[in-house]
Amino acid sequence: MNEEKTNKRGWVKNAAIVFLTVLLILTFFSNTIMNWSLPEVAVRQVTSANISTQIRGTATVKATETYEVVLDQSRRVKTVYAKRGEEVRAGDLLFVLSEEDSAELESAKSQYKSALETLESMKKSYEESVLRASMGLSGGKSEEERSIENLRKQLKADRAERSGLDLSDKLVKAAEEKVTAAELTRDSAKRDRDQAAETAKYAADTVAKQQSNISQLEDRLSKLNTGDPNYNAVDAARRQLDAANENMDAANEAFNQAVTELGSLRLLYGDCRGELEKYAKQWIVNAAAGSDSGAPSAYDSDVQDKFDKLSIEWRSKLNVYFDAYLKTLPYDNETLKGYNAIRAAEETVEAKTAAVQRASQSLMDANSDWSSAWDSYQSANRNNVEKNNLNNELNNARILLKQLQEMQADEDKELQKANDALEKAEAAIQEARQNVEKEKNELESRKARYNSLTATIDQETWDLDKMVNNYNISKELAERSDEETRQRIADQEAQVAQLEEKMQRLSGVTGGTEVYAEINGVIKTVNVTAGNTVSARTPLATIEVPDRGYTAEISVTNEQAQNIYIGDFAQVTTGWWGQRDITAQLTGIRSDPANPRNARLLIFTLTGADVESGANITLSIGQRGQTYNTVVPKSAVRSDTNGDFVLIVTIKQTPLSNRYIAQRVDVRKLAEDDNSVAIAGEINYGDTVITTTTGLVESGMQIRMAEG
Repeated sequence: MNEEKTNKRGWVKNAAIVFLTVLLILTFFSNTIMNWSLPEVAVRQVTSANISTQIRGTATVKATETYEVVLDQSRRVKTVYAKRGEEVRAGDLLFVLSEEDSAELESAKSQYKSALETLESMKKSYEESVLRASMGLSGGKSEEERSIENLRKQLKADRAERSGLDLSDKLVKAAEEKVTAAELTRDSAKRDRDQAAETAKYAADTVAKQQSNISQLEDRLSKLNTGDPNYNAVDAARRQLDAANENMDAANEAFNQAVTELGSLRLLYGDCRGELEKYAKQWIVNAAAGSDSGAPSAYDSDVQDKFDKLSIEWRSKLNVYFDAYLKTLPYDNETLKGYNAIRAAEETVEAKTAAVQRASQSLMDANSDWSSAWDSYQSANRNNVEKNNLNNELNNARILLKQLQEMQADEDKELQKANDALEKAEAAIQEARQNVEKEKNELESRKARYNSLTATIDQETWDLDKMVNNYNISKELAERSDEETRQRIADQEAQVAQLEEKMQRLSGVTGGTEVYAEINGVIKTVNVTAGNTVSARTPLATIEVPDRGYTAEISVTNEQAQNIYIGDFAQVTTGWWGQRDITAQLTGIRSDPANPRNARLLIFTLTGADVESGANITLSIGQRGQTYNTVVPKSAVRSDTNGDFVLIVTIKQTPLSNRYIAQRVDVRKLAEDDNSVAIAGEINYGDTVITTTTGLVESGMQIRMAEG
């Protein structure tokens, strides 16, 4: 039994030893195991170095000197011997031209013909003037003088009209001041309307409170008078009295409206009946005189006096003749329309007057009934103090309500007046603003008229000067001696001779049909084909002179241009061929016409066997170097949306080993060449930066260093 316990203890001991041994091994080799999964990075230290930046640009090779083959006249090309890229020498035949005359020669012939006709016309005029002078018919220039006088009058009238135009904006300003005044009036009217609205609302609220008070009193009194027949009679009489009062108010309002409408119609149409009665009276006067021929179409100015002198019998027939005359008028007669409208309005007033009288009688009857019922109720309840007090209070409340309602009606009228005044003020503002626009338009119209008159006056002045000048010339010609006239003819003859000489000279030039090369060189372009016509001074071909060399230009910033100098050489590459036998030397620096403030043009002189005009080349020229304290490889600098940065390596010490952590540092590029970049930021000389990685590395990640 004891031996079995000893064996079990040994097994537990051995297991514990094995577990602790494995745990110790895993602890010591955990860093090595974890490194298997970490990204491996290559690093370089931050150093100081000299950076020489490169300026690069693409340019097109141009020949320093070219010669254009041109003609003095437009000609048609018959044969083309020149070929692009062909080397020619002075005297080689390039083109053959057709033999027909050029457009310039045709123009010279036309000018010569016109000048010759003018000369003949001058000689003829001279002969006619001599003939008129000999016959005494030279006369004056009366027609021309009248034209000049008329134009002077028109010019004077136009100048007077222009000087009378008011181009100041005083009327516009006055109209704008009226707008301001109207706005002030509107603001005042708005304040009055707001105050009236507040007062009307207060009156309405007071009436509502009083009506509520009356309702409460009536409820209390109704409870006390329940079953009292005298009170029921009073209540019924009160309702009839209230209805009569409302009917009376409505009748008065309708009457006032009808009277207002009648007054408006009378203002609009005037005394229509009086006008129509004159025709009826004229009709009666005619009938009484025995000359009745129906309804008259006119009446005498003294028809009223004649009518007043008639007998009573004739005058009593006025209404009959009046009605008969109305029937003769057409339906659309304006006077008849006005009369009918006024008559209808008068009938309406009469009807409303009768309604007011009936409403007044009904009110008197209702008031009498209520007084009788009230007296009976008072007699029956003479000793009931509570009822009497409530009745007195209710009566006083109703009297006060009536007064408050009248006050409310007055305030409502005042509010309506205030609203009307505000609307009128708004309309006045609108009218004033329209007047401002009108004045502005009229001012613009006056300015336009002023400009138009100015243009007209200028034209008339020019025309007048021209007419006067022509008249003076004509007069001078008429007064000049024969010798002066002959001198003019001689001048014209000299001009004809010059044109004839020009025509002959152009004829001699046109006679040549061959075009030869005048210099040695290479034909770069041929701009015409056989059968085409070439205008004067238009290049037929372009010949390059290789002996004068080739140039190329690139644009750089002012800052870049400050670090390079005349005489520096540039590296040349041409497309995918790379470096070729071309040497480029900086021979000039000048402002860039496309951006003279911020850019310069670098001018290079090109030499070498591979130089060819029109070729595109890339030029690289280095600036003077500068030493920087923090320089890293170009592969170490990264960029994202936040800018440029580098990843530096920081060391975290642990009891078992060192761990390497990538840390982001934002930087700014100072200079760079093909391999290195000078940077500035929270980085120092000797720091270790990551150049390449085997996987994605972010700031804060643990990394493993590449061996070796």
